[in-house]
Amino acid sequence: MEELKYDKDKLELIKDLEEAKSFLQKSSKALIDSQERLGFVAKILSAQTVIDNNLASFEEVIEKDYADFANTVSFKDEVAQYTKLKNLQKELYRILSLKDLANKSTIAVGGGFSAGKSKFITSFFEDESIKLPIGVKPVTAIASYIVHGEINSIKGYTYKGGTIDIPLELYASLSHDFIKELGFNIKEILPMMTMTTKMTKHKHICFIDTPGYNPSSTGTTSQDLATASEFLQNASALMWLVGIDSSGTIPSSDLDFLTTLDLDKKELYVVISKADLKPQSELEEILSEFESVLSSYNIEYKGISAYSANTKKEIAYRKLDMESFLTSVSKDVISGDSLAESLNSVLLAYKKSLVKEKRKHDKVSQVLHSLELDVMQTGSELSPKVEDSLEDLKAKEKDEIVAIDSKLQELDNLHDKMFERLKNVLDGLDIKFNMPSFLLPKKDKKKKKDKNLGSTIVKKDAAEVWDELLKMQHPNLTVAGGKDWYNIKFLDKGVCLALEFSSEYPIFNLKKLIKNTIRDYSFEHIYLFNDKDFNGIRVSVLKDAVCTEDIVFFSSLEYENLVELDSMLADACDKPKGCGLQGLEDALLKLPEKDGGGMKLLTYLGDWGVDKTKNRQDSILTLLTHLGDWGVDKT
Repeated sequence: MEELKYDKDKLELIKDLEEAKSFLQKSSKALIDSQERLGFVAKILSAQTVIDNNLASFEEVIEKDYADFANTVSFKDEVAQYTKLKNLQKELYRILSLKDLANKSTIAVGGGFSAGKSKFITSFFEDESIKLPIGVKPVTAIASYIVHGEINSIKGYTYKGGTIDIPLELYASLSHDFIKELGFNIKEILPMMTMTTKMTKHKHICFIDTPGYNPSSTGTTSQDLATASEFLQNASALMWLVGIDSSGTIPSSDLDFLTTLDLDKKELYVVISKADLKPQSELEEILSEFESVLSSYNIEYKGISAYSANTKKEIAYRKLDMESFLTSVSKDVISGDSLAESLNSVLLAYKKSLVKEKRKHDKVSQVLHSLELDVMQTGSELSPKVEDSLEDLKAKEKDEIVAIDSKLQELDNLHDKMFERLKNVLDGLDIKFNMPSFLLPKKDKKKKKDKNLGSTIVKKDAAEVWDELLKMQHPNLTVAGGKDWYNIKFLDKGVCLALEFSSEYPIFNLKKLIKNTIRDYSFEHIYLFNDKDFNGIRVSVLKDAVCTEDIVFFSSLEYENLVELDSMLADACDKPKGCGLQGLEDALLKLPEKDGGGMKLLTYLGDWGVDKTKNRQDSILTLLTHLGDWGVDKT
């Protein structure tokens, strides 16, 4: 009995010793892990900053020269343009830090958790001992760029611009409790990592291993979206993975996520992962389902592939096979031209704003000058007070124009300096670019016509439209010369005239002007058309415009509108400025009695001119009194 008790005690002691040993081993491992974590963080924090003098010089011109210029210019999009510059600065830093990425196409690989993203990328590795971390939470994920390289290596890029080597075993542990135990988001001090391993077939591609997103039910959608957008920013394409074990279709959470992402100019390719789990016949049905769902959500895509990472083979596809897609995307390498265009677009935005402001002041100066001429032609004189005020206004506008010209010259100098610094940065990477134009694009007149006409008339050939107009008015008439040069010339001028007039007075019905006034008048002069006749057409168009529309329109006209209307009428009648309304009177008084309108307009103008003189400045009073007297006399 004593021996049995001894054996029992011995066994319990051995058990206790084993438990103690296990505890010590775990404690020791925890201590080692803790030391490893602390050592890793210390390594990141102590990494020496690698300074690129060319990039530092480019950053200096942004923070000093550009900032000084922007602070002296009033521009509503200032924040947006500065953000673009900072993004360009980040992109240059990224390319400099990750020189292996230079001139490689970047493809982001995304999808929900357990979609098989990491295993998908790993299937392209020639060395199967290299694995990517799995299950890293989006909010703590470090951007991982995977590129072809002759040796296996993993590097981390610190927030200070330093570089550290990361052991393979440590890299693999980043997917477990390692990050959580640190007690803070490691991405704040280690924003990027690169892995190089042999991928001979895809040596011109850089894959971005993006973290999976959580479905909306977890309440982290906004964070996931922000993280996904961050990863997508530097990618030229997105490969979206859906596990075939999900539901046989694209989850609604995936579809909502895709429609929310900004995929502007980024190609989308959908991959059905784990395709070896289903028979071929079922895969075909699933592919058809995917096509239907993507179409119903209006999501554009290049193709769909049913792929097995285990066998490294594509089993079936729709539209474009995966290998062809990867080959096509690999041609879209990092472009110096796109970087230059990013910088140029910021500076062009400022130039456009300044030129627009200058044109506004030019127009005001022209109106003031026209006002002086109008008053002089009436034989009246301005009071000294009004004349001094007018001179002050003219001087002020002139000073504004001179100041804007100075800023435009300053902007040109800034443009040259910034592009010189950008060239120095890119030369260090052997990336070339073509200098983009710094000229403002000319306005597309055809687009303006389409917008203003709002009809299909300008979408057709001029001669074709001319025939159509004639047939509408005279259905039984055949015109042998319907497509001759005169008719085409006339139609072009007629449409331009209507557009010119409507741009200032959009109340007029352009369709009516084109189909009635221009057509009817020109039909009488179909073979005798010349520039002199066209002046007559202008008078006719203006006559119809003011007589066929609501007369109350004129109550909304300001003085500047009257000056412009007078100028247009004067041009139409070949008369000096200030006599345009007399030309309108001549046209109106020739109207047949049945048309009415003419006398009604003259009377209205007279009454309006007299009423409005009561509360106007002297400079405006003179012209309006003249209009009033003229209108009253004629009635």
